[in-house]
Amino acid sequence: MANEPSLPIHDMAKRHTGLTEAAVELVDGLVAVRRAETKTGADYYIAPKGSAVSDLEGCLRLEVSGVDKGLESAVNRRVGEKLAQAAAGHSNLPAMAGVVGFKAKLIVLADLDAASVGA
Repeated sequence: MANEPSLPIHDMAKRHTGLTEAAVELVDGLVAVRRAETKTGADYYIAPKGSAVSDLEGCLRLEVSGVDKGLESAVNRRVGEKLAQAAAGHSNLPAMAGVVGFKAKLIVLADLDAASVGA
């Protein structure tokens, strides 16, 4: 593995996005319905699989990220950062974060609980 070339940044982004979206669908039954606008603190809007989304009222925001190196503690630290980002976003929709830890072989999904952000 030491001689394996690093993936370009955009390839890593595609991988952590796809893995996080798959995990959210498997665990929560939610799927991405559209890309989120800038400054919402998230990357995508997600909704229950099979639901008709005419507006975003029933959606959640999903912020995704990946950690190339580091173990579970690095993944959990990034989850905290991404939840804080979602909390600071300009949106009143509920949010969650998903972080893929490639070295840790771990995907962490967490709901935004405004009381715990920054604690």
